[in-house]
Amino acid sequence: MKNIVTLSLSLLIMAGCSSFNGTDSGVIYSYQRDLTTLRTHISQKDIDVQWVKEESLSLMDQAIPLLESFALKYPDCRELIETVISKREGMLEMELVDIERLYHEGEALPEAKLLCYNPKELIVHPATVYLLTLDNKVEKPLMSMRAELEELDLHFNLFREDLLRN
Repeated sequence: MKNIVTLSLSLLIMAGCSSFNGTDSGVIYSYQRDLTTLRTHISQKDIDVQWVKEESLSLMDQAIPLLESFALKYPDCRELIETVISKREGMLEMELVDIERLYHEGEALPEAKLLCYNPKELIVHPATVYLLTLDNKVEKPLMSMRAELEELDLHFNLFREDLLRN
């Protein structure tokens, strides 16, 4: 059953990517696949925290070419996207309350059209999951990680629709 869902998701993504070159569709597919793998891993009782950190960082890196493609398609979003990309490493050293205020809520971001805010989530949510692996003060870190990744999945689907829109 899991293979059928993965295959269906792959076909849906590739069909939606027909207006992009193979590299773009491959990056979209990879991001979705790795996000799904991370969500599945975190739904287990015992998780490998180091692996979660590495996968969170990988998602952040994979997001960069996707965000750059988005900025090419929607030039009004360039400033916000460049800000998020340039601040991504600093996000990994923040307190959870700060990343929430500055990047989830957008206090540290330039004003932009509503369309421009979903792309930032492809970096901000994985950064938050990374921080959750470090913070011993979080009462239920797995629940928080799951919530972050569920929200990221929703943002990614909206982002992908906007990116693939003709």
